[in-house]
Amino acid sequence: MDLITSSTQIRVSSTLEKSSGKKNLTDGSPETCWSSTQGYPVLRYFRDDSQGTPQYIQASFDSLILPQVISLTFQGGFAGLRCALYARSRGINGDDSSSGKDKIERDGWLLLDRFFPEDVNRKQTFSLAAAEDSPPTEGIDTPRQGYNQVKIVFEESSDFFGRIVVYDLAIEGIIL
Repeated sequence: MDLITSSTQIRVSSTLEKSSGKKNLTDGSPETCWSSTQGYPVLRYFRDDSQGTPQYIQASFDSLILPQVISLTFQGGFAGLRCALYARSRGINGDDSSSGKDKIERDGWLLLDRFFPEDVNRKQTFSLAAAEDSPPTEGIDTPRQGYNQVKIVFEESSDFFGRIVVYDLAIEGIIL
């Protein structure tokens, strides 16, 4: 099931210009895209913050979700070559209700998976490692939980200046 709907709030790290904004990520048009500003071509998310921040796309959902598949269409030459998917649950008052004691965590974000796109102009689909487990059953204690925010962090870009260009974004999974 496609998790991105009209009520999903999308945030991005930067936008080159208004005509290449975040709304283009999910408009379904192959003619429009999101373009980031200059970033860093090789940047690891857990490096010293004085070296800058990586480009990212963040989605906030009305319901708790379990992401299973990520699909992206990059512009060749401006692709994310090393990507990380993070997730967290935020309460109504903004409190952090995620628990990641046994997972890599930064600012409440739990690392769910890493994926490695090619530097090509076609749609690329990535099944997430977390999706291999069965969905949680009501009333049974399970280490899996739902999330209402996900963030795709582009830790490495094929562009010398670290720019990212995405024509299409889809997140599929389960609504809890």
